[in-house]
Amino acid sequence: MELMLSDGLSRMTTQAIAKKAGVSRGALTHHFQSREELIAEAIHHHLTALNQKLLAFAETMQENETEVGAIADYLWKMMSGGVFYVTLEYLPEVRHNESLKARLVPVTKEFHNGLEAIWSHLARKTSCDAKQASVILNMTMCLYRGMIAQTILRDDPAYYRDMLAQWKQILPMLLQRDTAAVPPSPSS
Repeated sequence: MELMLSDGLSRMTTQAIAKKAGVSRGALTHHFQSREELIAEAIHHHLTALNQKLLAFAETMQENETEVGAIADYLWKMMSGGVFYVTLEYLPEVRHNESLKARLVPVTKEFHNGLEAIWSHLARKTSCDAKQASVILNMTMCLYRGMIAQTILRDDPAYYRDMLAQWKQILPMLLQRDTAAVPPSPSS
């Protein structure tokens, strides 16, 4: 995953992976039939570790009265710390590679279950129902992904800090809204 972040998926070779892992290329190919299998297992391991961190964070939220701003900060730190850049590396390949996609869809669902645990906790602490909290917080993740993607061409930390600060002011208001005033979703 470090190589994918530093070099990019398309430039990452099995030789470089073996060197980084401190094993011979033969040992690497003995354990993994193909580069795709190795990449799929690495991403699976990476997302599983992230999910465990999300679930642990959700558990600490249950013990403490974690405010919405702390959750927004935690998710921003996690996503902007390389998680989304790595995702940007493998998503184009997954889009065109059905076997890799089939391997990654289940683990991605697990990752989203970790997010849902946080959303559910927030819903219990606000006047927002669970579905509405989930929608609002998934919007937060989409906002973060867009902001992080933009950092590739715009190196301006103050710009992103200002947007994050503004979003952290808006987010509690969205979560405290009277859900009766919120129009039903199109699927309702």
